[in-house]
Amino acid sequence: MNIHKKRFTHMIVLLGVALIMTACGGTAATPFPTFTPIFDQSPTPIPLNKENCAKSAVENWLQRSSSLTVEFAEIVNSSIATPPTEMPKVIERLITIRGTMLAIPHPTCADAHYFQLDAVTEEVIRMLDGYSRGGQIDMVGFITSTNTKFDELRRAEADLGAIYKTLTE
Repeated sequence: MNIHKKRFTHMIVLLGVALIMTACGGTAATPFPTFTPIFDQSPTPIPLNKENCAKSAVENWLQRSSSLTVEFAEIVNSSIATPPTEMPKVIERLITIRGTMLAIPHPTCADAHYFQLDAVTEEVIRMLDGYSRGGQIDMVGFITSTNTKFDELRRAEADLGAIYKTLTE
């Protein structure tokens, strides 16, 4: 019986050690701490001056991007009656124009216009692609919305044109 008592005692000790070790595990894992920004203000925009906005670069950007934007908008507007099965040809042309536009070097002061142009053209192509794949779209509403976005792009171009007039080489 002594052997059984000894085994029982060992089991109790092992069980006690196991309980103690699991109790030392602490509490459940806490989630990652939340990020607290170290800045209390958003970064200030880069001032527009000839150091970061060369007149020739702005001129080149505006000439090329505005003409391609007009072409892009005309194709979108003329696609209002295009059936979904024929839309891939239209989309292919829009993708080509968009790629050409976004490949044009642009000065730092044109970043906002560039990124707005990127976002608008990407959204238009995505919507038309969904339509070509059987998605439902109110073409009149889509064209109206798209033209509103292109009006905003033209305003951004006009703002950049006003900046261009103040620059000297």
